[in-house]
Amino acid sequence: MFVLLSNGQSKQVKVNNDFFLLGTLDDYMGRVTYKHIANRVDAYYPNDELLVIYICSIFKEQYPDVMYKSNDNSNRFLLQSTALAQKMNDFYDFKSTGLGAYIGKADIKTLRLDTILKNKSLFNTYFDSTYNGTLKKYIFKNDVERLSFMAGAYQRFGGVKDSVYSITMYNSSRKANVIAEQLRELKCTNVSYVVNTELYIPCRDAVYFTPTDELKRYFEVINQKVALANVSDTKSNKFENQSTLSTVALNDSDVDVRKLAVSKLTIQSTLSTVALNDSDSEVRKLAVSKLTIQSTLSTVALNDSDVEVRKLAVSKLTIQSTLSTVALNDKDSEVRKLALKLLK
Repeated sequence: MFVLLSNGQSKQVKVNNDFFLLGTLDDYMGRVTYKHIANRVDAYYPNDELLVIYICSIFKEQYPDVMYKSNDNSNRFLLQSTALAQKMNDFYDFKSTGLGAYIGKADIKTLRLDTILKNKSLFNTYFDSTYNGTLKKYIFKNDVERLSFMAGAYQRFGGVKDSVYSITMYNSSRKANVIAEQLRELKCTNVSYVVNTELYIPCRDAVYFTPTDELKRYFEVINQKVALANVSDTKSNKFENQSTLSTVALNDSDVDVRKLAVSKLTIQSTLSTVALNDSDSEVRKLAVSKLTIQSTLSTVALNDSDVEVRKLAVSKLTIQSTLSTVALNDKDSEVRKLALKLLK
């Protein structure tokens, strides 16, 4: 869930990760699947690597098997998870193509294909039956799902030029139509689906539009989150990255973005400031969990408005005078009890 802040007021906006991922999926000639690639969520080009890393980060808790690897043969990153791939497949209607995908290890040129094609058992040894899927109708139940889907599609296939936004794919007429339909549902203006009439192979499907302010914000937040998910900790840029993380943790208007920045922070002074001043209790709690400064922990333990934040601060305290004050005065019995346990 993202929490967007506007004019000092919080506005909660839920982002559906399933529909975000669905938006990123390639739809070239439909979604093709067969048994041998049952664990393949999708294949992404090298310039999508940061996006793939981010996708892994948001699904790894729910789908522990999610991973990506480089495929030297296709020069693509393969995003893999059997359960997550099936989850994505559930959004599609599949039909048999009547064709087979070669799954053998030997060079196909060395095989007697005439013999294999006549023998069903041999055919099944070397080939998987393939299925082609098209996005189902009526998969969107609310605007949260639509916004999430658009954010995914734009992150992978989108761009903006001269204030004109576009999402461009190839041989993807069904998905392009869905995108155009859902942009209109979201009250975006100037929506136009254009099929390239000059470049025939492959056919280029482009949707042009003017997004609403809400959809723009989704684009911005996702872009920030993808960038933050890929901040490296190498020695050569560690200082620069920590400085960026500090700025984001202290100033970004989105709770989820601040939380991600705090999770990567090691600068104690910034963590201290966040723990004392952030408006969101979950962000403060995360900062407290990484704090070692006893004076800040004392202040949080004595003054924070959230019970869980105070409890966490108390659990890390060693200052006996503060523990005594908490044990005597905190309004929550669990916090007082914890302080008493730590008193020597």
